[in-house]
Amino acid sequence: MTIATTTALQGATFGEVAELRDDLGVLSIYVDTGAEGGERSTRAGEIALRGALADLRETVHAEGPRERRMAVDGLIEGLNGDLVALTDPARSGRARALFVGVSGGEPLTVSSRHHMGTGVTLASTPHLMPLLPALEAEQPFGVIAVSGHGIRALDMVGGDAVDAAWMEFDFEADEWRRMAGPASANPANARTTASQQDLFRRRVEAHRRQGVAEAVAPLAALARAVGWTRVLLAGEPTRLAPLADGWPDDGPALVVTGDRLVDTESAEDARRRAEPVLTEERRREQRDLVQRALDAALGGAAGAAGPADVIGALQEGRVDHLLIDADLRRPGSVTSDGRLVPEAEVPAGVNPADLVPEDDLSDRVVQRALATDASITALEGAARDLVSDHGGIAALLRW
Repeated sequence: MTIATTTALQGATFGEVAELRDDLGVLSIYVDTGAEGGERSTRAGEIALRGALADLRETVHAEGPRERRMAVDGLIEGLNGDLVALTDPARSGRARALFVGVSGGEPLTVSSRHHMGTGVTLASTPHLMPLLPALEAEQPFGVIAVSGHGIRALDMVGGDAVDAAWMEFDFEADEWRRMAGPASANPANARTTASQQDLFRRRVEAHRRQGVAEAVAPLAALARAVGWTRVLLAGEPTRLAPLADGWPDDGPALVVTGDRLVDTESAEDARRRAEPVLTEERRREQRDLVQRALDAALGGAAGAAGPADVIGALQEGRVDHLLIDADLRRPGSVTSDGRLVPEAEVPAGVNPADLVPEDDLSDRVVQRALATDASITALEGAARDLVSDHGGIAALLRW
């Protein structure tokens, strides 16, 4: 099987952006163009962005020093062409982002069909938090639909939808010819014909089940090859059973729905129908993860809740899965050796005067999670509500 895919968050990867550093600061620019909402003629995103850049320059001019002020002015003026492209609503992707070091270098850009807001920040590290919910929403998934005619696999990556594979059930061979003969004057012949038709239907269904069972291995290999995080199975439950029963334990999670996809339905229409189902499943999984973390934290097991406990575990490399509300700010400070300090805390042996205040430690928390190979989930819905009393952050720990 072959498949054409694109990568969620088109452009630079999340890891590339997260690693960006510059002694004078990193400029992070986000803009919502409205392109995916049919507002392709609006300049609202450009106007809002220009205003945000003007406010940033005013702040930098007030704070200094002169070297940084001149570097920021030169950078923004030099980005004019990039900003025109970034705010062009005729291009694909509702949301765009650009990241560049003040000292220079090639800008990193990404785009998404999901909302990331409009804003500008200048900080020692890239502003990552708006990217996290978009990444969560754009996790690549697949749809496998089983109909009476065959098996159809569709690839849903980064908002695109393409047909990935098709397996047609072959009923043309001699052994699949309908078993029915001409009627005669004997009334018993009618019952015989009906019985033959029932037998034919049973043989056809048995053939379908065998075909579905034989397709499990190549479909699972396809799912792994393209990086699906979930697979939606669509069709009648009896026809899906061989797939669900034979699916490998180490394969992507299955979500079974009784909805049928018409063979002639476009891949894009299938995506529109599948996304709400997968979104609900993703939120359910998030809720379960957060509840596990909170139960473990309260029970003294491998879990943490709240900025202090989670940041402490991160700095010891104990976080296995970071669970975070990307919309909340988490003030704090940073020590001279790079340790993260939650608000109102002073580490033992550290002079409070040596702490560098940070308006929001969230980006640094995510970077620390990446550096220690922890998984990261931006929380939605009920999962986010569960951590609202814990500073919007929890974690499952390695030990």
